[in-house]
Amino acid sequence: MEKRMNVRSARETMGIFSNAQAAEQALQHISSLFAGDQSRVALITPHDPQVESKLKDEFSHMGQNAISVHIWSVVLSVAAGALFWWVLYSMGNPMFVHEAPTAFLGSVCVFLLIGIIIGVLVAYTPKRNGVIEPVKQASAEGKWVIVAYPNSTTELQATKAYFTQLS
Repeated sequence: MEKRMNVRSARETMGIFSNAQAAEQALQHISSLFAGDQSRVALITPHDPQVESKLKDEFSHMGQNAISVHIWSVVLSVAAGALFWWVLYSMGNPMFVHEAPTAFLGSVCVFLLIGIIIGVLVAYTPKRNGVIEPVKQASAEGKWVIVAYPNSTTELQATKAYFTQLS
């Protein structure tokens, strides 16, 4: 598959098939929905040695999500650290009043550390991407998998409807 700027997760646009004929038929139908563009459809065969490279868009999507989660955790934890410092400073806590810059930096750093740890735990939970592991497991069990990457809502709805109809 070629690299695209707008990578979408195929969480809801994948199908698992028990035989090659059904998978090939689905591949043809999905690529016809995408105006014949087979580069946006990945066919994973049973015990496929190239499963990692065929799922590269999923890994990109997972990385983009991880970056987003980390940015939010940093922003929220710095804000929480500053709020914590402001509350103790306004209450007149001697350590926070007399050593204001040091207390501010300490508060922000402690909350930043906690925020980054929480961000890592959230970003890398197994449920963050519902495609990679199910595809690997299905391939290991001898099943065929089609992973589709629609670019528009029309393509997305048509793909989801087709996979729903098959199950």
